[in-house]
Amino acid sequence: MRPEGTSLQAQKQSLNLKTLDLDQWICGRIRAGTGFRCSLKIVKANRDQINSLVNTLSTLRKSSPQIPIQLEALAKLTHCSSHGVEGLKDVRSAVWLGLLMREDSEHSAHSVESVQEQIKEVFGPISRHCSCKTPEQCGKRIGGQKVRNIRKTIDEIIRPEVYMNDTNLGYLLQVLEANIYCPMHEEEVNQTKSIYWKMKILEIRSVHISNPVKVLENDEELVIGRLQSQVSVITLTEPHSPSDNEASISIAISTESSPGSVYVTKDPATFWPAAFESSPFQFLNKPARYRQRHSLDGPLNGREKKPGYIYILQEENNAGYLKIGYTTDSIEKRCQNWTFYCNRKFKLVYPTSSELTTQVSYAERVEAWCHHKLHYCRKTIYCNLCLGEHTEWFQTSIKEAIGVIESQSELMAAHHHLYDPESPILKAQEGTTFHEVEDIADRLAATVI
Repeated sequence: MRPEGTSLQAQKQSLNLKTLDLDQWICGRIRAGTGFRCSLKIVKANRDQINSLVNTLSTLRKSSPQIPIQLEALAKLTHCSSHGVEGLKDVRSAVWLGLLMREDSEHSAHSVESVQEQIKEVFGPISRHCSCKTPEQCGKRIGGQKVRNIRKTIDEIIRPEVYMNDTNLGYLLQVLEANIYCPMHEEEVNQTKSIYWKMKILEIRSVHISNPVKVLENDEELVIGRLQSQVSVITLTEPHSPSDNEASISIAISTESSPGSVYVTKDPATFWPAAFESSPFQFLNKPARYRQRHSLDGPLNGREKKPGYIYILQEENNAGYLKIGYTTDSIEKRCQNWTFYCNRKFKLVYPTSSELTTQVSYAERVEAWCHHKLHYCRKTIYCNLCLGEHTEWFQTSIKEAIGVIESQSELMAAHHHLYDPESPILKAQEGTTFHEVEDIADRLAATVI
């Protein structure tokens, strides 16, 4: 695999008198037994011919049969009379040939990387939002499972055995298109994007690849075997979206046609099996954003006056970390949303099933105070599936977290008048702030912890 024009240009730049160790115009042959280079000057009459030969070599393909002939001629012109015997010339030309082949190999690897990067650019940055082009621009999230599928599909597409095989490429582009829409617009898939992507990739292929990579029969087993390890016949029951309680996925690979092609009997939308993310959290070394103390003591806004639920979630593969949040919707729906966005299996730790109907007064302000009290153990997490930062996670015990929530909830319920600018009590006690009763919360929390 070699880009047509780029390879010759790079070859011409790298093949010169210096890289051939001829820039000092000396014989340069290593003297036997001494390890020192021969310092006898190259005959001046030969220098123009040497320059001409080097220029000729820089224009030849590495597969050209002229390469060994030209290198042999170059050796004859560069060696002094003492080192001009046939055997020594053969050794010198062999060294140069090895240098050219090594540079070609390194450039080929670079060329593959270049093609892969350009193919990635065709797709643009991965988005967590629906790609449906409606007049209102949908904007709904596609979910962490689909973000994961997009990333995995692109990783497959940029492999040479895929982008060099039209069948593999065409099918995986359909898989990619099937994963860029939200559940509401999944029916919008019409292969328009797949066709456009394929056209752009074929253009990249035609410009940069003069010797197409052939996927041999023995390569087919490696390609299909690797994909089967990820997409073998599997049946799973996992949540797929907030509105779906379960999704049954059955995937199979067939290899009945041309070598190197991967054939799947299912719809491209079900190519990747549903599976929760189980990797460790990716922590960011940056402070989490939080409300300043003076804003916590300020008047309640309209949203903060609404009742809601304070909840604690735990992710089963990252024990010791808790998410503390609030919602004015049902906790079950909130948990389903987080599962959909981040494609992780969350467990509701608090409140218990018997407390799910009990709302907390001034829930948003209570949540802010809980975050303030636990700021010392707060963590910022980057999620590569919802493509966002999460700042409501804390490295603390369940017991401590529940203690803080309950104490702050009780305190807020008892002293909410301190936040209401219209409260006659607050007007009568002008200047009173929550600072004066915060020690009550500390004592309440201590009794629970």
